Parts: sequence; C-alpha cells; structure tokens
Amino acid sequence: MIGNDQISILKHDIYRKEGGADETVSIEFKVKNISDTAIGSTLFEAELYDIEGNTLNTVEKKTFDFKPDTTRNLRID
Repeated sequence: MIGNDQISILKHDIYRKEGGADETVSIEFKVKNISDTAIGSTLFEAELYDIEGNTLNTVEKKTFDFKPDTTRNLRID
C-alpha cells in the first residue's frame, strides 16, 4: 500500500493505446480515502519519463469531495 495518513494508492497501471501515428498513454490508479473525514479536494501529479530517465511530461488530476472510506478510480491521459 502506497500513500499517506489520508489517502492510500491501492493500485496503478499504465495503458497504451495505439492509433496509427498517434499513441495515447494513460495512467489509471485506484485511491481510497482512509481518513475519518471528507477531503474537500485532492491534486495528484504524475511525471512521465522516457527510457533514459528524461521527463517527458508532468500531468495533474484534481478531484473533489472525497468522502471517508470511499474508493475512486482515476485516469490521467
């Protein structure tokens, strides 16, 4: 289990979808509010690297009204 005292990252996966010359990469992750209170908003950030360790992109995903003991599936494209 990865996370902190409020949010736990239960699972994460990388998805690739090829469409001719274009390739879409998505990161999907499952998170859970493990605190006793609602979280007004959360901001998740992911850095994408190439095989040589160079940063390709940094993307963010923001969610709102994360109730206690609930799980969400998020996808960053």
